[in-house]
Amino acid sequence: MTVQCVTGPNVTQAPSDGLCVSEQWFIDLDQSAVGYCTVSDTEHILEANLTAASLLGMSCSELVGKPIRRFIATTDQNIYYHHCQRLQETGQPQSCELRMVKQDGSQFWAQLTATQTQAATRQTAHRLVLTDINARKVAQDRIRISELALKAITQGVLITTPELCVVSVNEAFLTMSGYTERELLGADCSIFNGPLTDTATTARLVDLIKEKREFSGELLYFRKDGSSFWNQLVVSPVFDDLGQLTHFISINTDATDRKRLDRVLHDNNLALQQATLVAEKASLAKSDFLPSMSHELRSPLNAILGFAQLLETGTPALTPAQQVKTEKIQRGGWSLLMLINDLLDLALIESGKLARSLAPLSLARVLL
Repeated sequence: MTVQCVTGPNVTQAPSDGLCVSEQWFIDLDQSAVGYCTVSDTEHILEANLTAASLLGMSCSELVGKPIRRFIATTDQNIYYHHCQRLQETGQPQSCELRMVKQDGSQFWAQLTATQTQAATRQTAHRLVLTDINARKVAQDRIRISELALKAITQGVLITTPELCVVSVNEAFLTMSGYTERELLGADCSIFNGPLTDTATTARLVDLIKEKREFSGELLYFRKDGSSFWNQLVVSPVFDDLGQLTHFISINTDATDRKRLDRVLHDNNLALQQATLVAEKASLAKSDFLPSMSHELRSPLNAILGFAQLLETGTPALTPAQQVKTEKIQRGGWSLLMLINDLLDLALIESGKLARSLAPLSLARVLL
């Protein structure tokens, strides 16, 4: 790399090797993990080390004379010029984060720090330090997206250490439990247990966690104000690339309303079963009552019909008026007898005691 020598008042000649301070400075910087370049007051690159050239995808000689704005994303150029202006006004180093563009058009995030210096021509210039922070920005974006996703989840999410100490919690769980984030971070999960929390289920949860296995169940949790709620939770272990347990993630759902509804439905089912049993008993009582009543009604009815027939055929002969009355008695009696027989048949059908009997049948008579 050809390096221009700065010969300003603060630059001295190194007697041992014949290099000026600026030249020796850039040779040392070629071994640096960050990029360095000097930019003129017209924003053209005067010098650059190998790291800066590698970051921008060009050789050192190709970078010299190129405008620095060529390597700054269009949307971020105002950020760069604002910091340069601040550098000129205050003389203090300025630092910012922006997107830079490589020779092939790809972009990467860089932290840019600018300080004032002098070029070889003693014109005002500034030196830029370029640090590739793309990996950190990508990680930050992932974390930000994860946090936004965590906030958007309507279920409560709790992340703990293997020892069940809270390290992260979303808004849904804070609303569910009544605690603040500051109160929960670092707290043990037993903070949610109370006198009515099922110890058997809690013990099963602890055993599965010790075995690094998933747990699914319901526990009665207690809020900060002492009120309780049914928590339906699924706890899953998280392992790193080496298979070591690092965290537990708990997905929590307030199941209080569902439990209350289940209880109401259970009580209603019990009441319905009881009412059905009472109705069945009443139906059986009715089935037993109808046959006995039918027999009790038949006995006096047979006597009425029998004596009516005797009056009709006996002597002395009935007068026309008596004959009409006798016929009415018989018609009413036979109608009542048919009704009683129908009731008896209905009772036999309901009780399952109706027996079939084969007899000749006139289909034409039935249809007429």
